[in-house]
Amino acid sequence: MKHTPTEELYLSLQSAFDHFNQELFEGELPSVIFTMQRKNKCMGFLSANRWASPLGEGYCHELAINPTYVGKASILSTLQVICHEQVHIWQVIRPEERKCSRSGYHNKVWANKMEEIGLMPSSTGAPGGAKTGQNMSDYPIEGGRFLEVCRTLIKKEEFRIPWFDRKAEPVFGYQPTPEVLEYLNTEGKGENSHEDNPGATSEETFQDIAALLSAPLSTMVGQEEQQVFLQAAKSNQTRTKYQCPSCTTNVWGKPNLAVRCETCDMSFVSVG
Repeated sequence: MKHTPTEELYLSLQSAFDHFNQELFEGELPSVIFTMQRKNKCMGFLSANRWASPLGEGYCHELAINPTYVGKASILSTLQVICHEQVHIWQVIRPEERKCSRSGYHNKVWANKMEEIGLMPSSTGAPGGAKTGQNMSDYPIEGGRFLEVCRTLIKKEEFRIPWFDRKAEPVFGYQPTPEVLEYLNTEGKGENSHEDNPGATSEETFQDIAALLSAPLSTMVGQEEQQVFLQAAKSNQTRTKYQCPSCTTNVWGKPNLAVRCETCDMSFVSVG
């Protein structure tokens, strides 16, 4: 039986949650209800015990993913969001571990657990950022458990995110670094590297995994559809970039504007 698009999307998120729960949290995290919510400058968030069962089955946490950023994000970034929120759930089920000074604060207990599972907390999403704070991001630790578990998810579960927002905004958070991509490409090329996938060479396997994890989902759309979508977006622009073909001076104005460069005595041409 073919799944609906709704089922396909949420099943993919659930499969990632279950995989990380088993591999990074020893299966102790409770189930959640996934939702898609567009919250400004936030790729995801947790609402603890937000849902209640009318049948008396207790409460359930809500794990929200922001679809506004998923289209321009890599699979790796989306998986980071899930793990980031799972650490919050890990704290929620341990009242003694929360000890937060205020709602939403990312404390040292959370930061230490993040490092333990292979994600470095950072207020900037890059090396050098603060490890605790109100608004926090993170980045994968090279050689850490998170990257290894992402690799096994791709290899064993054939994980994909099947749908994304075509009008997605640029991602403001982590982007895989060359070092992380190199790690994903080369790690595991030893003598036992064929155990999980004996039909492929280790180099082919890990290069494919790095590409799948790091590429923005929007780049996976067919070339023809990308052009149609980009042309539609272009037609909605309110300003056009013009450039002098001689001195390359740039100006911006309304579409179809007639402009000349007085220095070069040449007409500006549209370049964007």
